[in-house]
Amino acid sequence: MAEEKLTLYQLEGQFQEALNLSDEDEELFMDTLDSNGFFENMEEKFDGYGFFMKDLKARREVEKAKADILKKAYDDQMKKVKSYDKKEKFVKNKLYEFMKMTKQEKVKTDNHTFWYQKSAPKLEITNQPLIPKAYYSEQLDEKKLSDSLKAGNVILGAELVKSESLRFR
Repeated sequence: MAEEKLTLYQLEGQFQEALNLSDEDEELFMDTLDSNGFFENMEEKFDGYGFFMKDLKARREVEKAKADILKKAYDDQMKKVKSYDKKEKFVKNKLYEFMKMTKQEKVKTDNHTFWYQKSAPKLEITNQPLIPKAYYSEQLDEKKLSDSLKAGNVILGAELVKSESLRFR
């Protein structure tokens, strides 16, 4: 019959029991531990944990390498996304400028319709230190500030900016 493998907790119990039995007699203590196979079990247990920790470290390295690959792929994709955003913004701006220059409010083709429209007023902070403390809690309350400006209040350091943008479908 195979010998039962002891847990770390059971080994601690054996150690404490031998300590209690020996009453400060080091030789009796060592003999007790030796007779019940404590040192062999301990070495086997530590060896097992050593292999387990090596396996965990190896798995961690594999997962970290995968994460690094994914992060690089994500970063590369986000560069492409930003590039497309920049190109789209450029083209939209050129079409908008052309429509304004030629005084065309709407251009309709067989496939698309282009027009420009006013956007909702947007809060622009022009000089934050001038904004009164009433618009701060822990940080600047932009909604409160924007609502106050929409109500017609003049607030130094902030303004609502109206703009137009090109739309199409």
